[in-house]
Amino acid sequence: DAFVYKVPDSLGPEIAVMTELMAVTYNLDKAKEFFAKCKADQGGGDVSFQLGTTTVPDNILTAQIQKQMMEAVGFKVSLVNYEQQKYIGIALVGAFQWFQWRSNGGFDPDQQRVWWHSEMANLDPVTKKPILDGKSIAVNFNRINDGTIDAAFDLIRGNSDPAVRKKGAESITLAFGENAYNIWGWNAQWAIAMCKTCGG
Repeated sequence: DAFVYKVPDSLGPEIAVMTELMAVTYNLDKAKEFFAKCKADQGGGDVSFQLGTTTVPDNILTAQIQKQMMEAVGFKVSLVNYEQQKYIGIALVGAFQWFQWRSNGGFDPDQQRVWWHSEMANLDPVTKKPILDGKSIAVNFNRINDGTIDAAFDLIRGNSDPAVRKKGAESITLAFGENAYNIWGWNAQWAIAMCKTCGG
């Protein structure tokens, strides 16, 4: 099932954001069942991957918790830590299996275009497959190439009608739910603190 998000009316009709998660709960038994089916479909054997993170203690702790969660399902996970500047470079060239990444803030869905539209995926012009040569960079780290997502972003960018933009944003969310291009494994709290007496 796709993840379905509710757009709260309180934000106003001009903002098409996906916020409140509806009817999605963590179910370890279901996850194990799904993992076993996928593993059998692939011929059995271990399913292992590297989880990359930075050397920041909070990020390492988060990665350790994510590793425990994935191993509880049945994956074999090894952690790898990188200095921040190298970490960014690895993300840009797509040389990772699973990477922690915090981003996707913003109130307008068009702000996510740079991360998820295929025009930012560095695709081979003939095969339309990602170029993963360890040198070619792309801000669309996962090299997402999805016609539904592209069409929704094109619709959002070219239209000022709030209802149309909301429909486009919902199409993107449903495509992510159906295809698991990104797996949101942790909730990062973002805030902009301000007051009249703050300066600098």
